[in-house]
Amino acid sequence: MKTRVIVNGREFQVNECYKCGVEFAMPVVLDETCQRDKQEFFCPNGHTQAYPGVSLCDTLARVRRDLTAAGAGWNRAEGKVIRLRKALKHRKPKTGRK
Repeated sequence: MKTRVIVNGREFQVNECYKCGVEFAMPVVLDETCQRDKQEFFCPNGHTQAYPGVSLCDTLARVRRDLTAAGAGWNRAEGKVIRLRKALKHRKPKTGRK
């Protein structure tokens, strides 16, 4: 469970450095932003900290890749429809069927 403290009317989140064990506080808004965006931050001794997970940048890159793939699939399907229409248009009717 995370500890929050209020100093001079401002709310701070208390964190502990995974490497050196020093406890430090940062504004709750900054802590929440780092969690949401998966941004790196530092303990007072300079050790890089981060919350695990997928960042917004990674999510955006994945969505862009998915959209590109979907667009390519759409273009292939559209090309196939055009080729089939042309084939049907130039198809000779079968005669002599009983």
